[in-house]
Amino acid sequence: MNKKAKRDTKCCKCHEKFEVAYYRQDPCLCKKCTRNKRLSNKVKELEEIAKPKITNQYCQYLFNLYLQHLHQYKIKPGQVQQTSDLIEVFSKNNFKRISSWERIIHESKKFKKKYGEKHSCGCPFSKIGNILTELGVISPKREECGHYYPRLFDQLSTNSVKIVKSFIERQKQSNLSPHTVIRRLEILVQFEKWPLSSNLLSVGTLDLQNYFNALKSKGYTHSYILQVYINLSTFYRWAKSEKKVFINPCDSIEIKNGPKQIVVCSESQCKKMFQFIKNPNSDPEQAMLLALILVWGLRGEDLSFAQTDFNEKRFKIILRRKKLTNAKYYNREQILELPISPQWFYQLQKKFIKRWHIQYGQLKNIFPKYYLMLPRYRSAWPLSKSTITHRVYEATLAAIGEKIPLRVLRKTCGHLHTIHNDSSLLSRLGWSHHYCFNYTWVPKVYFSSPKS
Repeated sequence: MNKKAKRDTKCCKCHEKFEVAYYRQDPCLCKKCTRNKRLSNKVKELEEIAKPKITNQYCQYLFNLYLQHLHQYKIKPGQVQQTSDLIEVFSKNNFKRISSWERIIHESKKFKKKYGEKHSCGCPFSKIGNILTELGVISPKREECGHYYPRLFDQLSTNSVKIVKSFIERQKQSNLSPHTVIRRLEILVQFEKWPLSSNLLSVGTLDLQNYFNALKSKGYTHSYILQVYINLSTFYRWAKSEKKVFINPCDSIEIKNGPKQIVVCSESQCKKMFQFIKNPNSDPEQAMLLALILVWGLRGEDLSFAQTDFNEKRFKIILRRKKLTNAKYYNREQILELPISPQWFYQLQKKFIKRWHIQYGQLKNIFPKYYLMLPRYRSAWPLSKSTITHRVYEATLAAIGEKIPLRVLRKTCGHLHTIHNDSSLLSRLGWSHHYCFNYTWVPKVYFSSPKS
């Protein structure tokens, strides 16, 4: 084999060109694939060692989940040592069943405390948590709030921790959603970080008034300041009922509701977006994303966790139904069956399905999950809130040349369905009757992008 032929040789695994003269031991593999094969063999040796060591059945199950995740990607040198450390953890401890991300984070902290972060390849328990989420054993991390509490309490001063913990425990018993309770805790933490003249229980009306003025000067919206006022008022009302304070400092401050209005897209903006959706040359993912929001009013959470069903001729979207808090029932049906007419929308569905299959084939997954919106790389896991927001911005930029938030598109959906003062269609989208009625009389304001 001459020198030129050696340089034209391709790796039989990654198909990259390499010079075979440097790799005489395995002439079919490049340097990276040779190293990955060597590390993979070391991990397989550790698997055989682990079988007699890990006697607990559930620990063996968790260890197998970790190995399944590990073999999906190219193995790093630190992961070999990490696997050895994990074998030691599972062989010495009998784990109870993991049912929340709070437990995953607790075990992760214990692992890092004992073995440090010398591996520089992430925590094994976080990887196990992702697979358990993929299996549906535990809820997605962003839907659980338990792991936020310790981090937020650590930011409070020692004088405030005890009283705030009592308040939060009372809020948890009030049948509020976990996100509402976390929001109240975040507002209290943010308020205490502001340079107060005294502690939380000695705050006066002047301190609060100065705080609201500071928020206004920093550019916070009136609705946000009103939200802060309501939550702080709730805290001090509780403190007064518990005889922690003598007066509620919020009683002397009045922050009125702003003018009621609904921000929607203008007629020209809607026209351009629907032209983009109907255009056969538009990106099918972006066109479908805009159609689902503008016509069916899907939220960011719906788009993150919605799954597809291609078993029949009709394209179906299966919406996720999480545990309810105060609501008694769901208004929206779980399965959204897309119509096959008009013809341009049916063609859009076919293009989207074709593109979806190509993207899904490029992703790595252990257990099949057919999410509607797929990531651009790595594993087929649900997209985060920020990723969905970014995708919506990409779609609106491609359609009309400006960024429009998802919440404005959803309100535009409500506006389009109630142009003739009939809100009956909105109730079929899962919106409450009170919220639907607002669209029949509340003034509409056209959205305009902020000037850069």
